Amino acid sequence: MNEDIQFSNMDSWRGSSSGKFGLTFKQIVLMHINRCVQNGSVEWHGGYWNLTPTNPPTKTYIQNSRDVFNNSTRMLRACLLGYFDKKMEAEDKLLQEKFNKNYDEYCKKSQDKNIK
Repeated sequence: MNEDIQFSNMDSWRGSSSGKFGLTFKQIVLMHINRCVQNGSVEWHGGYWNLTPTNPPTKTYIQNSRDVFNNSTRMLRACLLGYFDKKMEAEDKLLQEKFNKNYDEYCKKSQDKNIK
C-alpha cells in the first residue's frame, strides 16, 4: 500500500471550498502582531491564584502577563524566522546576543541577592 501524500502550500491555502474564508501567512503574522500589541498593553503582573469566596470556593490561576507577552513575541519571531534575509539574520543574532548577556547579568544579580 504505497499512497502519495500531498501537502497544501500554506501561502496559497484559502480555507474551505466555499471560498468565504482565506488565511494567508500575511494574515497570520498581522493577527499575531495584534496579539503582541494587546499582550504588551496591559498592566503587567506576576501569576497568582485567585480564590473566590463562593460556595463552594473556586480557585483559578491568573497567568503572568509578562510571560504571556514574552511568549507571544517569541512565537512571532518563530513564525518569521524562516523568512529572515541575511540582514535580518544579522540583526537577530545581535539581539539574541544582547538578550543572553542581559539574562546572564540578571541571573548573576539574582544569585548575589539570594546569598545576601
